[in-house]
Amino acid sequence: ERIVFQPPAGPWPEGDGARRLAYAAGDGQRLFAYVVGEPGPGTPLLVVFHGNADLAGWWVPWAREVATRTGWSVLLAEYRGYAGIAGEPDYPRSALDARAAWDAAVGQL
Repeated sequence: ERIVFQPPAGPWPEGDGARRLAYAAGDGQRLFAYVVGEPGPGTPLLVVFHGNADLAGWWVPWAREVATRTGWSVLLAEYRGYAGIAGEPDYPRSALDARAAWDAAVGQL
């Protein structure tokens, strides 16, 4: 798993121009995502999970472009162990983090 999960070292991006959404995974791990656009009734929401050695904050410019071109809102989820979030990433914990991002998208936006 050391090869699969390679969180970049800081300093980490601040998600310039995106709203930061805080939530927690099922095991209590505190997480966050960046939200671009104005989600709400009738506005589609794209939930994005970044790849290895990547960070949600680096995807904000891309998310802005998606929002501008489509009218959709974009949620850029972050994982434990990445971007200064405590904890160690692994497959089961990443699944918890992904579920928490989905639940936050459905329940908070």
